[in-house]
Amino acid sequence: MDYGEELTAYGDFIKGTCNLMCPVNERKLRERERLLHPLERLEHPVSDVSNIIHTKRNLRRNGNYLADPNKIVKSFSRSAAGHKMPSPSDLRPFPALDMTVSYLIREIACNNIHTAGWVDRYNFVTDRLRAVRQDMVIQNLPSVDCIKLLKPMVKFHVFAAYWLCESPINVFDPKINSSFLQECIKRLLNMYDIIRKTANRDDSVFIPVTVDFNQAKKQLVYKGEYCNEEHLICALYLILNLGNAEALNQGIARLRFYGGCCQSCIESQAFEVSIASWHGNYNKVCKLIRNLSPLLGMAAAINLPSIRRHALIVMSTAYNNKTLKFPIDVLEETLMWNNQNQVVQDCKYYGVVVEKTEDTKLYARFQKETFNLHVKQLPPFRLQWLDKTLSDVALAKILADHC
Repeated sequence: MDYGEELTAYGDFIKGTCNLMCPVNERKLRERERLLHPLERLEHPVSDVSNIIHTKRNLRRNGNYLADPNKIVKSFSRSAAGHKMPSPSDLRPFPALDMTVSYLIREIACNNIHTAGWVDRYNFVTDRLRAVRQDMVIQNLPSVDCIKLLKPMVKFHVFAAYWLCESPINVFDPKINSSFLQECIKRLLNMYDIIRKTANRDDSVFIPVTVDFNQAKKQLVYKGEYCNEEHLICALYLILNLGNAEALNQGIARLRFYGGCCQSCIESQAFEVSIASWHGNYNKVCKLIRNLSPLLGMAAAINLPSIRRHALIVMSTAYNNKTLKFPIDVLEETLMWNNQNQVVQDCKYYGVVVEKTEDTKLYARFQKETFNLHVKQLPPFRLQWLDKTLSDVALAKILADHC
């Protein structure tokens, strides 16, 4: 069947027929062009006697550039002018995409997170997840399927933004990761809206005849299968956009839709943090962050530099006195620094004078005229109390399971 016949057979939208994580044609091409990632290479050649000669010949010609069929994953490729649409045999249907996402998160992303080489795993997973989204969009998959694929992607990029926040820019670019995160979470929220609107229609909702009616109805129930997970994603959106008016308006509309707190209350907690940030109540924001789940805590940690900078600006005006001193240890506890050295460095960076008294205690002396408003905001850093909760096993639960 040629390309035109495949399009005719599968309708207006192309439907993938590749049940592997990587199409065979791409695997052969990348083996030939030596484009395999180390995580995709065959570590132990097959032991089948009939394949020994063939395998040795390939190893001599290509070195270790043989793909492991169980590990190679379709890579992302940009669409270019003049290129035809991909063939169905090069696209993966939902079951294959679901299998791919599960493999990338559980087997790749959730392993060796405490090693320096995890950033290579991040780059690998990020590229392959982009390819998953590309296949998903080309095939115009149903909202229910898109939701299942996008949820772990959002969690993965939140974790990466936190875990790699101290890495140099040539190793990890937070802006690129943020763009992927916002793309995924906004698309996911849109899918939830589609599910809600479909569920609110009358009984004339179209149900495909090939799908069991009860199962289809279950997929359309807004406050059923996706309630808790949807609240988690909406809570993440609020925390990632602390104090943002648009995000708060969406949160208000959703809380009104529920008539108050939702079943899990996780979104209402995030809304409280965001509204406190909008009011500029940095003390309350930091207190509430400590009570959030690990995933939401990681999302909040990304915004802590902005919260700290705003707090120091406010304090430079409120405590603008030449004789007034503010204890550094109180600042450390209030604004969630890891130690006093970090407090001192950040204060000096913004122009806040730090003094040591005879009792060897450190104090900040806030003066409005000395605060430097023109320096760039400091980057985030990881929180020690939050890192203690993270391990390979704990991360697998956070990213792959319900949080």
